[in-house]
Amino acid sequence: MRRGQKRTNVVGAAVVLAGGVSKVARDLEVSRQTIYNWIAAGDMMRARYCDILALSRLSGVPVRKLTGEGD
Repeated sequence: MRRGQKRTNVVGAAVVLAGGVSKVARDLEVSRQTIYNWIAAGDMMRARYCDILALSRLSGVPVRKLTGEGD
């Protein structure tokens, strides 16, 4: 990444692709605050694997990108 360039929040982008915070929270059966916490963290390293996999399927974003391993 170049100096001064902002890094894309992959989790935030995945949530948008999957239909937004409220829809993702309903689909994954978690609170909206949980979704906002993932977005704030910028990755899903502390999330349950089933939630990472579900968001990946809903958004089309690979699991490795959601966990920050695909940089």
